[in-house]
Amino acid sequence: MLQENFTFTELEGIPICNKYMTQATIRAMKQQAKRVPKFTAAMFREHSETDQLKYGLYNIKKGDLITITEKVHGTSQRTGKVLVDRSMRHSWLWRQLRRVLGKKDKGWETLTGTRRTVLDPKFKKDGYYGDASFRLSISDRIQPQKGETIYYEVAGYVNPSLMIMPPHSVNLPDVKKKYGEYMVYKYGTDPGQCREFVYCITMTNEDSYSVTMPWTYVMARCKELGLTPVPMLCEPFIFDGDHAALRELVDTLTEGPSTIDSSHIREGVCVLVESANHPPKIYKNKSFVFGVLEGYIKEKADYVDLEESS
Repeated sequence: MLQENFTFTELEGIPICNKYMTQATIRAMKQQAKRVPKFTAAMFREHSETDQLKYGLYNIKKGDLITITEKVHGTSQRTGKVLVDRSMRHSWLWRQLRRVLGKKDKGWETLTGTRRTVLDPKFKKDGYYGDASFRLSISDRIQPQKGETIYYEVAGYVNPSLMIMPPHSVNLPDVKKKYGEYMVYKYGTDPGQCREFVYCITMTNEDSYSVTMPWTYVMARCKELGLTPVPMLCEPFIFDGDHAALRELVDTLTEGPSTIDSSHIREGVCVLVESANHPPKIYKNKSFVFGVLEGYIKEKADYVDLEESS
């Protein structure tokens, strides 16, 4: 029996709906898998999908702690200090020889990856952009402790002539009057520069059990490590149970110029929900204007979704 607010992509094994991806995005995902060395570590976990607030609004309960931050339009990245089986970088024969000799190949390493892959600093290759130097310029400054993984967006430029996220052509008269012909998501950077915005930190043990740390921890660690957290749009507050009022507040904070760089709009907001009864959960709410501008590009057959392909 279906109930109100129940979400699904299939019923009784029959697909009902799936996220639309252009053929260009699918090709980019396949090329990424071929170009990037296949290496990972169990402790170096991908960040979970961020659900839309409209589907999870009523999962927020009275007494939950709410923190609303700006959603940054960049490329996802993660850096963590994790236990790595170094033998996986070598051939099967090499691994067998090491085992016969009683050599231990596990050790703690700091890894950096995109949303889905692990970067190899020796090659400095990125599946979509080709050159991962801009990513390493950020990750080289990050020194996590054992078991800690830091998740962040990288925004700005790949190099002086290439932006991380391509500008949007502006076809809305009122928006064009305020921002110009193109929406350029530079987040306060100059050409050739990029910067990080931390939105989550986890601690993972050697059994791969992972805990998402509270926002107070994120803020403290960013200050300690000299990193920039995503900006809060209001002071954290205890939810009083009024879902309509919460929705109205979120919608109000979603629209308008970026609080980081007023020369472009916000992509939207993220709503962090912390509770004593369940792990922290993040919901997203995208700007209407951003959705319209992004929609124009997604209608093109050659559009590549960078979040899916990186």
